[in-house]
Order: sequence, then structure tokens, then C-alpha cells
Amino acid sequence: MEDEGNYKIKNIKIFSKKILSMSCKYIEMDLKEAKSYIKISNVVQIVKEKSKKGLIINEEIADNIVEEIQSWLVGCQLAKMCAEDILECYWSDEGCCMVFSVKEEGEKDGKKHDKNQET
Repeated sequence: MEDEGNYKIKNIKIFSKKILSMSCKYIEMDLKEAKSYIKISNVVQIVKEKSKKGLIINEEIADNIVEEIQSWLVGCQLAKMCAEDILECYWSDEGCCMVFSVKEEGEKDGKKHDKNQET
């Protein structure tokens, strides 16, 4: 049967809230924190873009939706950690990717600081 394994989303807003909550559990992120990074309307848009015509999804589509939400959340979390000077990041031409690393103790704003020195 062609439609076997397909599910129709009847209320996209409720579905979007549930799938956001589930996505947070997988990456161990608090839902309140996630909502500071992504709006339900953004999740609704992801669901609309990924689902088949008529808001039909299957397991593979649901996995893709969760992956995209998690990617968004992790990207925002990494950017926040860089802005808070917890992580440093740079582009690696060699690896063709962004590289993130934890700043060493006493390092801030790209400079080493003596933790015993008054600032």
C-alpha cells in the first residue's frame, strides 16, 4: 500500500510544539532555552517545508525535521557560547569547516590573562 507509514498532521502548531520538545530531549536542552533560540513559527515553517503536500509525513521526514531543529538549536547555542567568550571559533580552510574550541583558563578576548593579575 502506497500510504502505509504515512501520517497526516491535523494541527501543525500542536505538532510543532511536540516535535520541538522531543528534539530538545535528544540533545538534552531545556525547552525554555530552546524557545529563546527558535520560535514555534520557525518550527511550523520547517514542518511545512519538509512534509509532503497536505502535511503528510513519515518516519524519515520526521527524522529530517528533528535533525533540522536540532541543528538550528545547536548552532544558536554555539554562537551564544562564542559571544559569551566561552568558546573560540574560526574557519579552517584545510577542513572547510568552522572549528570550535574551549578557551583555556585565563584566556579571554583572544589574549592570555594571568588569573592572579588584577584587571
